[in-house]
Amino acid sequence: MSDRRYERRMPKSDPVELRWRDADGALQSMTGRLFDLSPSGACVIANQPVHVLSAVTLTHNGHEFAASVRYAKRCTEGYMIGVEFDAPPTLP
Repeated sequence: MSDRRYERRMPKSDPVELRWRDADGALQSMTGRLFDLSPSGACVIANQPVHVLSAVTLTHNGHEFAASVRYAKRCTEGYMIGVEFDAPPTLP
């Protein structure tokens, strides 16, 4: 997804949870911090990467969003994980 989003990105700093299945099919989850949000996707700062193209569920403010991982890049705070939503969410 990187910089190809045409919508305005809203800076955020809210806690989020990511859930996904690993290569063995085991359910994984971790908390992170929302970095920015747009109608088509989000960027999350987390302690570990998630494989590109993994299907994830992002939970933010009690709402769940289905998404897929577009990138996971190392950064000073851990990893920046970019996700693209399966359907445009109603943004809080």
